[in-house]
Amino acid sequence: MAGITSNLPLSLHKKQVFAGNCAIAIALGLSRFDFGIVARLMQHDDWISITGIGELAGLNVSGYVIGCIHHSRERSHKNLCKLLFLALLLLIFSLWLESVDWPFPVLLVIRFINGWSAANLVCGIPALALRGISKHQARRYTAFLVSGAGIGSLIGAISIGWIADNSPTFAWIVISACATLLAIPVAWLLVESSRVRGERKSTALQPGAAEQRVRVKYQNFKLAGLASGYSLIGAGMVPVILYGPLIATQRLDASPIMSSDSFALFGIGSVVGCFVASAFPSQWSNRTMLPLVFLFGLLGSVMFLIASDLYIEMTAIFLIGAWAYMTVALTYDRLGELLNDSQKKRWWSLISSFLGGSYSAFALIFSCLASISMKEVLSAGVVLMGCQLMMELIQRSGVNVRSQD
Repeated sequence: MAGITSNLPLSLHKKQVFAGNCAIAIALGLSRFDFGIVARLMQHDDWISITGIGELAGLNVSGYVIGCIHHSRERSHKNLCKLLFLALLLLIFSLWLESVDWPFPVLLVIRFINGWSAANLVCGIPALALRGISKHQARRYTAFLVSGAGIGSLIGAISIGWIADNSPTFAWIVISACATLLAIPVAWLLVESSRVRGERKSTALQPGAAEQRVRVKYQNFKLAGLASGYSLIGAGMVPVILYGPLIATQRLDASPIMSSDSFALFGIGSVVGCFVASAFPSQWSNRTMLPLVFLFGLLGSVMFLIASDLYIEMTAIFLIGAWAYMTVALTYDRLGELLNDSQKKRWWSLISSFLGGSYSAFALIFSCLASISMKEVLSAGVVLMGCQLMMELIQRSGVNVRSQD
């Protein structure tokens, strides 16, 4: 459990977090974010249409939302480990299946299974990987864990650009091979975790009725803002994740390899953002930093809208990646300030489903806008950034109280 110190050796902590980093790299970086690159190749080879990109992404995230909800209802530690094993196997298998030019309905089913599997890993792995890590180390290790999304997308983007030779089949094979290798430490983590007993109920004294009502009042208000702000990350990333490579080739006349390399900057930005978040002084509270890191996302979205050359677009992609994953890392740590470990797990699954739902909804909406004007998609992304700032300001308000573990 992330918030409780244990007697586990430091070397084991590092192995756990590394394995968790690999799981996030597979679930988010390789299987979801790199889809934007491969989708461009699929569209170029007439596997799918431009509208089909949004439809596949939308159904993938529908599976992600259902996976988050399913995961939030699981209470047994033993069953949880079994569920995560199943999700890992299905995720790897679905990636290999995508290397074949299936009929479009089959691709929809595969993307749905992929999303369900990824959701279970994203929701369940952090608690296992951060088990036994003390509170004062939580932000640093959380940031490294979350950086797996950027590392995975970076590995996939560079590998596709150098190896795939503009072939969607080769691109999926590259992604699948990378995911299979990264799955080895994840399987180790699940085996080790299955040997550990589930959480023990806390024996800490509970606050009085009046104090508890105050806690619930402020927590509900701040959690609503935190969840809403987190969900808008998904909407804000849609233009970059789905249409970044397409814009690079169509609007900016970039070569296919250059467009893939430019998308790799999203991964670099994600990694850099996570490590910047881990380096924030402890005196800088999560609730204050969340509205401030929004500025990275706003600047990136505006630059993406007005980009007149590839270098401006590349900078914009880097900034949006940094914003997104600084926000993810800080949000996960912020939940630990407001909730005990058991509540934190459930809320993490819940707000992950919100993010997935937001991504799914706006992927479908933007797929319709993209067929009319790509500029409308990018303008909507800037507006959504403003909404995200409002939600982050809400989570910062009120008295900062914390549930008893």
